[in-house]
Amino acid sequence: MTNSPPDEHIGDAESLQGYRYLVWMESETLWKEQDPIRRANLALSLAEYTATLARLEVEAVNQFMTQPEPSPAA
Repeated sequence: MTNSPPDEHIGDAESLQGYRYLVWMESETLWKEQDPIRRANLALSLAEYTATLARLEVEAVNQFMTQPEPSPAA
């Protein structure tokens, strides 16, 4: 898997879970790649995917922090 979001493995490739999976898979691919040119290209792609993942993680935290407190049971 190189330079393409996951398709059959994750329902929504643009989701937080999709990007977590993509970063994990691309990092695995990077570790196994022998060709230095392909490794460099994978590293650049991985940096972009990781930046997107970081933004999605921040959005998830912001949504979590703005959720109303559950009301106590009577």
